[in-house]
Amino acid sequence: MRGAALLASVRKGAGRPEMYRLAPLLHDKTLEVRGAASAGMVRAGGDLALDQLYLLGRETDPRPGTWVAAELGQMASRASAEFLGKMLKKDNLPVQVAAARALAARKDAPARAELDAVKSDDRAPREVRAIAAGDAAAPAVVASSAAAPPTRTAIEPVRQLLKNSQNREAAGWIVERLPSLEPLDAIDVLGAWLLRRPATAAVEAPAARANPVTPSAAAPTAANSPAL
Repeated sequence: MRGAALLASVRKGAGRPEMYRLAPLLHDKTLEVRGAASAGMVRAGGDLALDQLYLLGRETDPRPGTWVAAELGQMASRASAEFLGKMLKKDNLPVQVAAARALAARKDAPARAELDAVKSDDRAPREVRAIAAGDAAAPAVVASSAAAPPTRTAIEPVRQLLKNSQNREAAGWIVERLPSLEPLDAIDVLGAWLLRRPATAAVEAPAARANPVTPSAAAPTAANSPAL
């Protein structure tokens, strides 16, 4: 829950102030928080965050790497493409697949150059080479990995429900569909739920709204008070 809320709270392009807020959490004892902080750094700072991700190489669990790759897949700079290229060489198949898919999702020349370099690299896993080659069968090969980049449009219905304070309907949507969402989508959904606005429609009684009572009307006057 902390990781979900943390990543959902990061505004894209927020810059150095947001990076300063996230930096201590890169050392958090909880894996999900460290992963969310790493991905959040990229979301907030772009290329500025890359030098701060040196701890990412120590992670053995693939989740932090796949979350960072998904954020890098939405960028178009040379530095971010080169960072993904380094992730392609990490000895962790889900992370390598996530990096390859992130590069394949981009249209910029630096990303294409990184993919071209891995196409004929016999040391690269065959799943990664298949993605680099644009093999139509590649998605089936890697479908079991947790490396798919987020499909943001898939969660728009619940975002709209929460925006309109339709919390009951949103809760039903989440219970029904959360198990089938990609990992980052699930994180965003849970984060949006944690940050939801409370429903306020029932706070004020309808009768009170329809018949407002002023202090002067509520207090009896001497003229109309019953005699004792």
